Amino acid sequence: MIINNKNIFIASDGAEVSYYVNGRSDGGAAVVFVHGLLDSAEDWNGVIGAASKSHMCVSFDLRGHGRSTAVDGFTVGRAAADLRELISHLSLGSVSLVGFSLGAFVVLEYVRTYGCDSVSKIVLADITPKFINEDGWNLGLYQGEYTRSEFERNMRGKTADFNREVGYFVYRNVLAAREGRRFRNTAPAWARLLTFLVVGSSPARKTVVYEYFKSMCECDERPALHMMTADTAVFYAEPGSLFPPAAAKYMADRISGATALVPFRDSAHITVLRPASRFARELLRFIGGGDA
Repeated sequence: MIINNKNIFIASDGAEVSYYVNGRSDGGAAVVFVHGLLDSAEDWNGVIGAASKSHMCVSFDLRGHGRSTAVDGFTVGRAAADLRELISHLSLGSVSLVGFSLGAFVVLEYVRTYGCDSVSKIVLADITPKFINEDGWNLGLYQGEYTRSEFERNMRGKTADFNREVGYFVYRNVLAAREGRRFRNTAPAWARLLTFLVVGSSPARKTVVYEYFKSMCECDERPALHMMTADTAVFYAEPGSLFPPAAAKYMADRISGATALVPFRDSAHITVLRPASRFARELLRFIGGGDA
């Protein structure tokens, strides 16, 4: 049976969350996709186009993104709860969880909070389990350069510091962090323009970005790794992106289930999902079910 629907479910706090269902519903584990910051469920369309030939594929808009209408709850914990409630709403049995960037962080939080019952496989795409580099941890954001003091400065009163930080985040996001490359301390003009085009000037939109980024920086998902008893693939950009490749190896070494390290060569963070055919090929190789 082939299904292709856009729907709304009501979360436990009354928020409306939009979701999509595509593909086969005649058995096998459903694949649930969780998108990144400033993306939407539609960013998975290319991957789902391939995966839905052999799997039931579910995607949803995180709060503040796409067609979800929620006006609060822009945290990693609430997103993990929405993921849990969506799985329950659809009465899904065994699921494979696929998360990219913020979505991968949400999957880590899901495991840390709810465990791996009924989770058959997991794909974490280009993420680190802890953003802030401190106390001997140097595998966080910006190849280990983002510190607690920088985070506190960025968060101070939603000032221009954070707006500049978003531009810098875009700048680092677009370019591959090759060994030896020195990045500017502030974003160039093109990155600030791109940030304005993507984020806009809407205070509500800026709040969404601010709150999710703050939530990710305040979480430490390293304890989730030993709880990941499902087979897990760690996709990462090589030679690096916002995060060092060593962060992927760190996670793979500590995940309890069988793991696969999958490099996306010559990629920046933003291009791990592009072209979608490459991501879909590696995904299907891991979860099974045909060729992309």
